Amino acid sequence: MTLPTRAAAGLAALLAAVLAVAALVAVSAPAQAATIRIDDPDRDGTQGPRLDITSVRVANNERALVVDVSMRRVVTGDLAIWVKPQGASKREIFIIASQHRADGDRNRIISSDDRRPCRALTTDWNARRDVVRVRLPSRCLRGGDYSALRVRLITERRGGDVDIAPQTARGDWPWSRLVARG
Repeated sequence: MTLPTRAAAGLAALLAAVLAVAALVAVSAPAQAATIRIDDPDRDGTQGPRLDITSVRVANNERALVVDVSMRRVVTGDLAIWVKPQGASKREIFIIASQHRADGDRNRIISSDDRRPCRALTTDWNARRDVVRVRLPSRCLRGGDYSALRVRLITERRGGDVDIAPQTARGDWPWSRLVARG
């Protein structure tokens, strides 16, 4: 075998090995949800540390939308997460609403035309960690027929707004950047 032939055979073997490893990694790697983090200024809530959002982590999984809201202090009050699927009209915006009271939590999904039942919607208000975790199964949002989405959040206490996220320097309340589904 001549030198160029041996080099070509070696290159072909190397390429085959690289492709085999790449295929193995692609097959064995679990699907990862697209995740974004929204940072919110500390101490910008209207009621001191109570329900003052400090950061939000949004994971748009294949099976569920999971939102972790970190606060300076979790207390009784309300959390609303507005959800806008990519390409949705104003009528297709959903609100995940959670009321946290001493006698228990009440959770629901509200759309522009009705309230949608979703028994699998869960919200964990963890006062020890100052985090609220919301988990909405994808089947409860457009029957699972959506891809990317945007969110925005608001906390309220005793009928008054406490904090919003994301928030611009001018105090506007925009939608988050797009969160792909994965």
